[in-house]
Amino acid sequence: MAQPLVLDIAWARPTVAQIKATGAVGVVRYFSNDDSKDLHASEVVSYGAAGLLIGTVFETSAGRAVQGAAAGSADAHNAWTQRGAVSLPVDMPVHFAVDTDTTWAKVAPYFAAVAAVMGKENTGVYGGYAVIEGAYAAGYRILWQTLAWSGGRVSGHATLYQYGGTVLSGGADRNHALAADWGQYPRPEAPNMTLAKADLEVLVNTDNVLAGPADAADHATNPNWTWASHITNTTSNVRTMLAEVRAFATAATATMKSVLSQAQTNGSSLTAANTALSAQAAKLDALAAAVGEISATGITQAQSDALADKIVADLAARLQA
Repeated sequence: MAQPLVLDIAWARPTVAQIKATGAVGVVRYFSNDDSKDLHASEVVSYGAAGLLIGTVFETSAGRAVQGAAAGSADAHNAWTQRGAVSLPVDMPVHFAVDTDTTWAKVAPYFAAVAAVMGKENTGVYGGYAVIEGAYAAGYRILWQTLAWSGGRVSGHATLYQYGGTVLSGGADRNHALAADWGQYPRPEAPNMTLAKADLEVLVNTDNVLAGPADAADHATNPNWTWASHITNTTSNVRTMLAEVRAFATAATATMKSVLSQAQTNGSSLTAANTALSAQAAKLDALAAAVGEISATGITQAQSDALADKIVADLAARLQA
């Protein structure tokens, strides 16, 4: 499958028709201190009306990113203001250019300061291979690589790649989009993770975590059973377990502090304190295992509660359909 063409356009002002005639699906336009180079609100409107995707990049000078955190903070605030002035949303990523041959270590303070303003998820990085690889390792995910300073290598983490050559009489550089999300506007929709009723019934009937009546006979013996109540009860049980784990953690911590205090203030009770500490350590080991299983999902309790609420509402409606 051909990779979508995206044009990097600075000072040139091609018409929408000229852009589309190249086969491009989108453009990357600039924020800077030079209005003749910058993206204007009228362009956002015309691009959108024509179905062209819009990416943005902030750049004032080629080596700006090696100037440290103060430069990064100033540029991020500048980009934030310019993005709002053209009516692009706050969840729209902005690339920040490293238009020189350097290492990630030399630009990391700049990007940390940018991310403190923009949010790391909305901080894009433009640069050569070493910069893109370093940015990915540091947790950045909107990554625009240039073939310059890349030694012929293309990062497997790049979301947009500037592969060389121009169109529109030299007014636009050619790029390929390498990922569904390369920082464009409109923002790509999240994938639909909704399970069909049949999928859920297979899951429920093959996993005792949500096991319920499997057929009409089971329903007849328990006429008050419903998917909605069962899912709600299961969610409640999970929340109860989480609450019990937290309560145990709080109690264990308090006991540990008490035992340590006793050991520190009364040397004669060190033997008893050591016995108590050993017992407490065993409990904490069990707690760590339980917490590890719960936290392995990588989501917070607030996120899991919100997800559980959505599951209850959404699945109950679908399974009753």
